[in-house]
Amino acid sequence: MSTTCGAIFTNKANEAYANTLLALSSVPTLRQRVGTRRYDAADRDQDGVWGRVEGKRNHLEPSTSASAMRQDIDSWQAQFGVDRVLSGEKDGARVVGGVTARYGTADTRVASVYGDGNIDTKAYGLGTTLTWYGQQGAYVDTQLQATWFSSDLSSRLAGPLVNGQPARSYAASVETGMAFPFKDGFSVIPQAQLSYVSSSFSFRDRFNAQVDSDKGESLQGRLGLAFDYRRDLPEAAGQRRQLNLYGLINLKRELLNGTRVTVSGTPFDTRQGRTWAGVGGGGEYAWGERYAIYGEVAADSDLHGSYSASATAGFRMQF
Repeated sequence: MSTTCGAIFTNKANEAYANTLLALSSVPTLRQRVGTRRYDAADRDQDGVWGRVEGKRNHLEPSTSASAMRQDIDSWQAQFGVDRVLSGEKDGARVVGGVTARYGTADTRVASVYGDGNIDTKAYGLGTTLTWYGQQGAYVDTQLQATWFSSDLSSRLAGPLVNGQPARSYAASVETGMAFPFKDGFSVIPQAQLSYVSSSFSFRDRFNAQVDSDKGESLQGRLGLAFDYRRDLPEAAGQRRQLNLYGLINLKRELLNGTRVTVSGTPFDTRQGRTWAGVGGGGEYAWGERYAIYGEVAADSDLHGSYSASATAGFRMQF
């Protein structure tokens, strides 16, 4: 009985694994990545380095699931980057290029009528960024990212199922926005972002079944509206200080049809809720023309049981 249940759970785990890879392959927004001040080309933005950490919780109850599974994904990642001004004047439009590296882990818990199980995943990634900043608060940000995974799948009934399972993914994103300032440091920033992720894996499981990622893609559009407040603080020890606070509302829409995993030729299809709504808020404190700390908390839901909550904190230093 345990072997039969373990084999059935393996199908559920494989189906859940595709969703785990997509969740770990998502790219951040420009603000989550490098903070707030880069929205304004009038800031003296120089070459620099940055780093951030992010914690995230995903609770997924798919609208369509061949095995009626549910999953919780608890993940964290650390990401680092180096940016360089490629063209443009200090007080005008400019282009900034960058390279990034990241490392993260995820613990996925899968619920099944045949028993629960876990997927433990490690992720390593490299990426590039290219951002154009206009003179009047406009920007266009692009990202490319490659990620490699190693995962252990296990069942409480059958024990270890797969160890060190490799997988990979590729992601691309383009984001644009425009700041519309009001008086007293307030502004509104409409935003739009389109993100594409493609993941893949192939292996034989403990029961000698061939497992393939037949369809592991996501194309998600995001429309956002940020409400900003910026204030120059009194100088301390002759250093300029600035505070920026913001709130954010998002509407996201999945444009593809979910994932499909085949196990010995049998397809297992999963599709999450297509439309998600979310809110967020954060801020940045910058001082001395060179240093800044920033952070954001955000939550999204498809309003049908699935949700995501995240928090990110970062530090930026200019040369």
